[in-house]
Amino acid sequence: MKGVHDMVLKGFSYAMIGAFVGGIAMTIAGSAGVLMGL
Repeated sequence: MKGVHDMVLKGFSYAMIGAFVGGIAMTIAGSAGVLMGL
């Protein structure tokens, strides 16, 4: 079960990092869109 637990933790951390990077990308894209609009 230890291997499964490690895999779940690793997947969770990857998901958190992915969401974090995605959020930053969305923020940058939104800022760029506003700047282009102006």
